[in-house]
Amino acid sequence: MQPVADIEREYGLVIPTRDLVRLLGYRTSAAFRQAARRRTLGLNTFFIRGRRGRYARAADVAAWLTKQGADIKESVVTR
Repeated sequence: MQPVADIEREYGLVIPTRDLVRLLGYRTSAAFRQAARRRTLGLNTFFIRGRRGRYARAADVAAWLTKQGADIKESVVTR
């Protein structure tokens, strides 16, 4: 499995807010915005001039998702 290729195929190279909300597991877009404001998203996001919302690179999202999976496995093994 290649997470970056899968995400790029599904969402493209740059992922908009509406998809980031779902991919990162936020219940609402307001919760996502609050986390972004507090700088607790855990990955780099950016704005694109002339467009609304935040964006993230597919590679960054794939790395974040992979890290979350590794952290879960590690916490299960160390219990």
